[in-house]
Amino acid sequence: MAFSDGATARSFGHCGDMDLCGTITYANGDVLSIYSEGAAAGQPYTIHCVRARGSQTIFEFSRLTDTAWRHTSQLTLDRGHVYMDISENSDGTISLVFLPRTQ
Repeated sequence: MAFSDGATARSFGHCGDMDLCGTITYANGDVLSIYSEGAAAGQPYTIHCVRARGSQTIFEFSRLTDTAWRHTSQLTLDRGHVYMDISENSDGTISLVFLPRTQ
């Protein structure tokens, strides 16, 4: 998935606890890595994002998702042009999908 600024997104299906679920690679070489922090039974999943330039961390943050009850969570990226859907799989892992916003 290409972003308006030239960044590209890649996702990996079926990511479990502490797995890399996706990356966004920016034109300047920075990489935003998106990890699953897992979830306790019946609780929302947490994803952890780390933006790095080489071996230097620029910033990092975590977000709770609303996937605990089989809902798809959605984060808005690229000034609203791209959505990142986060959904729970039947095996207890999560999947990310990057989608263009449709009007």
